[in-house]
Amino acid sequence: MAGRRKKWKAAGARPPSPEPGPSILNRRLTTAAVAFLLLAHLGLAFFSLKDDSPTADEFAHLPAGAYYWKTGDFSLYGKNPPLVKLWSGWTLLAAGAHVQTEETYSRSGDWRPWRYGHRFMLDNRADYHRLFVIGRLPILLLSAGLGLLVFFWARALFGSPGGLVALAFYSFSPNVLAHARLVTTDLGLSLFYALTFFLLWRFLKRPTPAGAGWLGLSLGLAVLTKFSALLILPLLPVLVLVKSAAAQAGEKANILKKGLAGTAAAGLLALLVLGAGYGYQKIPTDVRKIPAKSRFFQAMAAGPLGAVPWPAPQDWLEGFDRQKQDAETGVFPNYLGGEFNQEGWWYYFSYA
Repeated sequence: MAGRRKKWKAAGARPPSPEPGPSILNRRLTTAAVAFLLLAHLGLAFFSLKDDSPTADEFAHLPAGAYYWKTGDFSLYGKNPPLVKLWSGWTLLAAGAHVQTEETYSRSGDWRPWRYGHRFMLDNRADYHRLFVIGRLPILLLSAGLGLLVFFWARALFGSPGGLVALAFYSFSPNVLAHARLVTTDLGLSLFYALTFFLLWRFLKRPTPAGAGWLGLSLGLAVLTKFSALLILPLLPVLVLVKSAAAQAGEKANILKKGLAGTAAAGLLALLVLGAGYGYQKIPTDVRKIPAKSRFFQAMAAGPLGAVPWPAPQDWLEGFDRQKQDAETGVFPNYLGGEFNQEGWWYYFSYA
């Protein structure tokens, strides 16, 4: 710096002044605003969750997560993949909760997770509410992560003001706040769903092996969170095709080639992540040996796909089968616009 100043003096000119402060000030103000919004979001969620008793699903989700850590048996509450339950369940072990493994209630059918949850409640009656408060805290971290993702993605598209507006809507959304305090799969799926598409967006802008790797990791975590994450799989190549079609003539083929190759590699990595979530147990799976309950899995086992070893964990496939059975039989009534029915509505999510 001193040498450059001497050169400026020798030339008879004034050295350039340092960069003016507004850009640095703006960055600091933006950082402070992001921190304020996230703290407000977390504060609203925390001061609500600390006084609420367990909801129906949490009653089974949280004890199941602790059971997974102690036993490595993922069949308890297999209707959902285990990631969020594992993410929250470790806190029970750290807090000294009694997690029994002797009685598995294997003959209780679909009520098995709730019977186990009832046993957990009785075994920890003195600290039961405190344990649920502790178990909910990791979900707040997922919600903060999703808030940051909303901010960074919106900022990349619309600048810092756009990022802050998006984060403000996220932070005070009643729907987000409702789920940010509960040990259920919804907030986790929202995070990994959004993260997967964000990483795809970045990958298609600059296709690199590292970008495909991050995409595969996020996709695997999404599939480990909830079965509805499978809807992402057909969308990835479709979005590659859309990006290719919108590109300039000379770039179409390159984007298509790299995009499809990258998403295929991401899918293979996601399979590895899925296996890791189940400790690589019972892989590969012969779907003909699964006690299939859904018409979907029964037809698959009887067809050509039944003769192929599946590179997915058996516990994951069995859980998916049981979810499909619920969807096919209408075991739970559906509600929309003042009406109940057992079949549901194809336009439900668009309407909601």
